[in-house]
Amino acid sequence: MGLHESSGNLSKAYKQLLLKWRNTRSVWNDEQSENFDKDVMAPIERAVRSASEAIDSMNQAVQQAKRDCS
Repeated sequence: MGLHESSGNLSKAYKQLLLKWRNTRSVWNDEQSENFDKDVMAPIERAVRSASEAIDSMNQAVQQAKRDCS
C-alpha cells in the first residue's frame, strides 16, 4: 500500500467515525457526551490531521527523491 492509499484509508475511516459519532450524539447529549467529544474525539481529529499532513509530506519527499533519481 502506497502513501496515497494510506492517506485515503485514514480519511475514509475518520469520516466513518465522525458519522457514527454524529449519530450517537443525536441520542446521547449530556455532560458525559460533551466530555467524550472534548477528551476523545477532539484529540483524534488533531491526530488524524497531523498524520495526514505527515503522509502528504512524506509523499512529496518520495516523489522528489524519485525525480532526483531519474
